[in-house]
Amino acid sequence: VAGMANVVKGAVGAMAALDDMAAKAGTTVENMSALADVAKIGGHDLSVVEGAMVRLTKALAGGDDEAKGAGKALAALGLNAEKLRSMDTADAMLEVALALDKYGSGGGKTAVALDLLGKSGAAALPYLEDLAEAGRLNASVTTEQAAAAERLEKDINAVKLEGDKMTRAMVASMLPAMSDITKAMRQAAEDG
Repeated sequence: VAGMANVVKGAVGAMAALDDMAAKAGTTVENMSALADVAKIGGHDLSVVEGAMVRLTKALAGGDDEAKGAGKALAALGLNAEKLRSMDTADAMLEVALALDKYGSGGGKTAVALDLLGKSGAAALPYLEDLAEAGRLNASVTTEQAAAAERLEKDINAVKLEGDKMTRAMVASMLPAMSDITKAMRQAAEDG
């Protein structure tokens, strides 16, 4: 029973986390779940994926020096920044992955990834290769499922909090008696 409870808790936590990641990354839960599935199959850390998506969003929206480097990287990949800006971030990430896959390998590819995705670019390359290999986004969790999981996770946490409060109150009420018992035990030990 405990093993099954841990499986359910893990699944609920993972689905609830997708909602938060999707919000940070500028995509839908469905698309985030598709990206997460590619990461899981490839053994990639999902935080690398999330970071790369955030960096891509910043690169596409920005007007600073980083965005200029990203613009050069997009040009090198044959991608249109305006078109990518109009897309969901996950779809834009897929386009980047497909373009990088055609770019070849070596230091130039890493340099382009760094220009486009910042520090997370090099770390994201193995994932982006797997995403390009997948070639499309296949959602496994819906927005409704993630929202339900997040509500359940919050309800479970609220129940745990109430249990913790009851435990603290019960222990607090027993502290004077416990203190008296330990004093008596200490005195008995001293008296021999």
